[in-house]
Amino acid sequence: STSTPKSHTLLSSCSETSGFTNVVHNIAGCILCLFVCVRTESDPRSTSKDTMTTTHQQTLSHTPKQTQTQKNLYDSTLSHLYFDRQNRIPSWDQSIISSQIVLCLGCGGLGCSVALGCMRMGVKKIILVDYDTVESHNLNRQLLFSKQHVGKSKVECAKEVLQDLHDLNHTLIETYHFDAKKEWRQVVELSRECSVVFNLIDQGDEWDIAVQSLALVRMVPMLSGGTFQTTVTADFCRPYVKEGVRGHQGHAHSEQHRQNPTREHPQSEGTISEHTSPEHHTSRLSNTISATTTLPKPTGGPCFLCMGTSNHMDLVREKLTTEHICELRDLNFLPVSKMPIGASNVYVASTCSNMMLASWAQWLMTPEDDSTIPNRTFMYMNDFDLEKWSMNRVKDCVLCGHLYRKEGMSGDIEDCSEEEVIKKVEIKEGMNEGEPVTTEHSPLSGSSTSQSGSAAANADHTNAQIQSLQRQVKELEQRVKELQFEKMEECVEAT
Repeated sequence: STSTPKSHTLLSSCSETSGFTNVVHNIAGCILCLFVCVRTESDPRSTSKDTMTTTHQQTLSHTPKQTQTQKNLYDSTLSHLYFDRQNRIPSWDQSIISSQIVLCLGCGGLGCSVALGCMRMGVKKIILVDYDTVESHNLNRQLLFSKQHVGKSKVECAKEVLQDLHDLNHTLIETYHFDAKKEWRQVVELSRECSVVFNLIDQGDEWDIAVQSLALVRMVPMLSGGTFQTTVTADFCRPYVKEGVRGHQGHAHSEQHRQNPTREHPQSEGTISEHTSPEHHTSRLSNTISATTTLPKPTGGPCFLCMGTSNHMDLVREKLTTEHICELRDLNFLPVSKMPIGASNVYVASTCSNMMLASWAQWLMTPEDDSTIPNRTFMYMNDFDLEKWSMNRVKDCVLCGHLYRKEGMSGDIEDCSEEEVIKKVEIKEGMNEGEPVTTEHSPLSGSSTSQSGSAAANADHTNAQIQSLQRQVKELEQRVKELQFEKMEECVEAT
């Protein structure tokens, strides 16, 4: 060591003292001297860079290489441990989840929570699409971002956090930083391999209809959601699967015939209607299903347009149908959404995301009992009230009606025209305030096996709709107050 002068100095200073204090000082000096010598010899900074590199290489050369079989066994064991608790859920099949490819359009308050949930569930791949950057007001509810991410690309920051903190199944993550509305052609290409679409971009009804049309073409389910203040909305649109399909993009489309435990599904308060037909079924998108099984007739549930309407139906017919949706280069022609500035927080956004994930997972796991999964769910976080609807397809729906007419109908069909549906939706939304609320052939009325008890059912439906309208009126009144307050603030600033 080159530190001997330092140690000699310490020893000489200790030997000049006397008495009992001398002994103590000498012992302390020796300990300090030894510490300095050992520290100097073991300090990496005193070793040359070449020597360290050589030693590191020698260490690596003597490390036995892990075979691929050992690595696969190790990963399989860890995966079993990671998903132990969800594998204990009745009828849960992790192999189905692990084969899913998720297209997540939007990486905001809902997109972050959906992506995080998919990672923790162990999906195969997540495709994130968002053109935006992280802003300060995003941090209260967008769980994948922190203060250090402000100003950076949302999808890149989300990928970094997901891979570092939430990856349990070697989930692949692809990120695309572009405006989905302007680069629609890229969205069409990305949808080719997906097994589910989460539509989490707030661009208005026509945008939702466009995404639904694409999901019908790809024969995959679409889930969408929204939040405003303390109200949560979650929509689940089952996929259309045509007759005779044996496989699609590596996924088999067929009924799953698995022996699952029978479970009771009690009716929840606020439920307006449930499917009662035992023949109602839907498809499954999983490469674990036998590809030799074919469908005797097309299956599917109501699409997004069946559950609502559009103020631009001519535009929908001309450009957004399944015949045209994949040919469009962009969707810049869509009407600009006139939505107010969002009002949300972390538990509202997380609740909405988890409701969508729950609907999707339940649909994957219980094919013979998917009639219990509502198509549309409202939850009011201020009083924890819940409303859900299991809706029917519309016979001449612009988006999905022709698909079933060409190949034969399956499932529950609403026997009404498009114009009647528009009028009913207007009634549901409270647009015709002067007319009495009626539920005859309402899109909110589920399937019925008989006419008995229809009067009582209609009365229940009417009461539920009246309560929903009353809540909407309260929300509108609150919004008016907010706008008045904002106007007052503008006047004060101007003054």
